[in-house]
Amino acid sequence: MRREQTIGWAILGALSLGALLHIAASWAEGAEKGLAVHEWGTFTSVSGTDGELLEWRPLLGPDDLPGFIYGPNGSRGDLRKGRRGKLSRTATVRMETPVVYFYSDRAIDVSLRVEFPLGWITEWFPAADEIERGLDWVRVSVVPDTPNAFPREDAPSHYYPARETDAAPLRVGEESEKFLFYRGLGTFDLPLRVSLSDSKLTLRNQVRDPLAPVLVFENRGGRTGVRVIPKLEGQAIVDRPELTAGTDRVKAVLLGALVAHGLYKKEAAAMIRTWEDTWFEEGLRVFSIVPRTVTDDLLPLTISPRPTTLVRVLVSRIEVLAPELEAAVAQAIDKILDPERGEEGRRDLVGLGRFAEPILRRSLNESQDPAVRAILLAALYH
Repeated sequence: MRREQTIGWAILGALSLGALLHIAASWAEGAEKGLAVHEWGTFTSVSGTDGELLEWRPLLGPDDLPGFIYGPNGSRGDLRKGRRGKLSRTATVRMETPVVYFYSDRAIDVSLRVEFPLGWITEWFPAADEIERGLDWVRVSVVPDTPNAFPREDAPSHYYPARETDAAPLRVGEESEKFLFYRGLGTFDLPLRVSLSDSKLTLRNQVRDPLAPVLVFENRGGRTGVRVIPKLEGQAIVDRPELTAGTDRVKAVLLGALVAHGLYKKEAAAMIRTWEDTWFEEGLRVFSIVPRTVTDDLLPLTISPRPTTLVRVLVSRIEVLAPELEAAVAQAIDKILDPERGEEGRRDLVGLGRFAEPILRRSLNESQDPAVRAILLAALYH
């Protein structure tokens, strides 16, 4: 038996009978009667080697959301992207692209309210009423078997792959879409804590519910590897992955895990397609499925009429700042301090990408050297 099959059976062995029955049923996309609601999304955070989540500005950097997406106070397009106060807000968690799908055997109007008590919802579509720390879609018309007339712009975007499912089209006022979309940022603890020492990761489950599975993924110079912990209830210490597995195997394991937790196969595939360029980029990161009880506490959801089935699958993605990355930042700073290599050092900092910012912030808090602090401030707020 191939190794990926072994991993897949190990994951299934950690699941309940009810979950296994749901997997079998889920291959018939949207087969349930009545109203079914499915949601997926990602909580992205950055962890130091000591396991502490670091503050960063999650909304800075490239933003490929279409211009029709809403922001605070009804802003859209360039106006939304130009709200520097929001973009510069620091947090420990970026809530990326939750989308909510509806399946129904008949046309029906529903209302949906989502709250984010420990954060801020910063973008959404279609139009919704802004409430304190949340959004309210007062009337969402679920209209199965109607022609698709969804907005689209020419520029590529992470937004569009989420439409590749069998969910019913929705209409909110004059706007149509395949799902309700929102995203935001906040500061709170995640169920999993990850620390790194001497090439060993300590994975600690901080909640009562088991985490099943937990995936440790690494891409170093284009070579990739994955280590799978089928079920984590307390604490496990594991080595960094051997860089011998291609991303196709990682995708297959993730797909199986997402389906096992209730998503339809097309939904799980759409989620992976949405984020495959960043989930599998250079770096060391740990994935886990957030227990439903935690999701409901972090993002209380109210739907009327009450759906027959409600599935919520949020993935925790923790970027682990490996010592090599911290060393690269320190080397770049040393170059900047050298008049003959300053420009090279500044290019090195830019090349480290958006996850270098948490290291710069921590270095700024720890350094007492005025020259180093000036470099760090310039890099953070250029």
